[in-house]
Amino acid sequence: MGGASRPIPSARLRKAGPKAKGERRTPEDVRDSERVAEVERKIAQQALELDFFARALWHVKASAPPSAERGAGLHHRYHRAA
Repeated sequence: MGGASRPIPSARLRKAGPKAKGERRTPEDVRDSERVAEVERKIAQQALELDFFARALWHVKASAPPSAERGAGLHHRYHRAA
């Protein structure tokens, strides 16, 4: 997850505008643009949250003692009762 991010192609960064010079945007175009902007903000927020939790998990795993590894110490618990 921590790799370098690729730049977004400039074609994807352009905002959609009126199709012809001087042409007005319809209410549907405005609504669609607002919805796209809302979804883009939501995606950006989720990406930030995902990055935060991925880093937090990495720190938790990095600071865990070796005995907390998967399956470590389990065999002792089951053989003691015998």
